[in-house]
Amino acid sequence: MKILVVSDTHGRADGFKKAVEREHPDQVFHLGDILGQKELFEEISNVPVYAVKGNCDSFLSDLPDDLCIDIGRHRAFLVHGHRHDVRYSPETLVSAAKTEMADVALYGHTHIPDHIPSYKGVTVVNPGSLTQPRQPSGQHTYALIIVDDAGDIKVEMKTLE
Repeated sequence: MKILVVSDTHGRADGFKKAVEREHPDQVFHLGDILGQKELFEEISNVPVYAVKGNCDSFLSDLPDDLCIDIGRHRAFLVHGHRHDVRYSPETLVSAAKTEMADVALYGHTHIPDHIPSYKGVTVVNPGSLTQPRQPSGQHTYALIIVDDAGDIKVEMKTLE
């Protein structure tokens, strides 16, 4: 199974469409600031899109603040990150993931890709942004989680360019 992990698309679908065409995912995890485009992203990808609310999503949005989803032998905790001090440290995020019995923590908000294979026993991933990257390279980024037949996962950080 392939899971496309994206965040911070801020109302633009062009980069998402390119990532879907390239990866052909089985599922999509959107980590917030989707700006009402969940249904559009489901249309584009033709697969389930699991999305959480970001700090720029409307207070009227019916998206949850966080989600836990089992992927293979793992449990993923999905959040935007603005309520978990992710700009400073993964500590609060990892603590929240462990409270939810998750060993994978996925977040966005910073627009900067990051992958920590193990922080206190939790895999931490930020896919960056497909539309507004903030890292020095300026590349539009996303992550791919590949779940093998044994239920193990592999994380790949990807760029559109």
